[in-house]
Amino acid sequence: MSLGDVGYCHARLGNYSQAIRYCGQALARSKAAGERTWESSSWDSLGFVYHRLRDHRRAVTCYERALGLARETADRFNEAGILDRLGDVHSSTGDHDAARWAWIQSLRVFDELDHPEGDRIRAKVRLAGPRLPVAG
Repeated sequence: MSLGDVGYCHARLGNYSQAIRYCGQALARSKAAGERTWESSSWDSLGFVYHRLRDHRRAVTCYERALGLARETADRFNEAGILDRLGDVHSSTGDHDAARWAWIQSLRVFDELDHPEGDRIRAKVRLAGPRLPVAG
């Protein structure tokens, strides 16, 4: 857990090579210990790093792995956050339909949780426009 936290702190500071190193160590140890929640967190942090490095393909892969683990562990709050960040990556690549889809999924979870983050995601969905039906 601590390695992942250090890795994420490096990521937020823009120290991406250190972030990748620490998050990679956290990922390996989480897998070895069977700690699926921390494994998800490590993938999430790596997705953040690769998005900042503009390696969108890797960022999507990392976020999809984090999302699968969040769903496996029924971690609804982090599922919604990961979907939000996945939408941001898709938006960065110009794939606005994929971004909107991810944000709508995030919004659904936040609304189910009655979490105020839903308002921020709702604004993203509105700005993305009516490309996909919200009920889809």
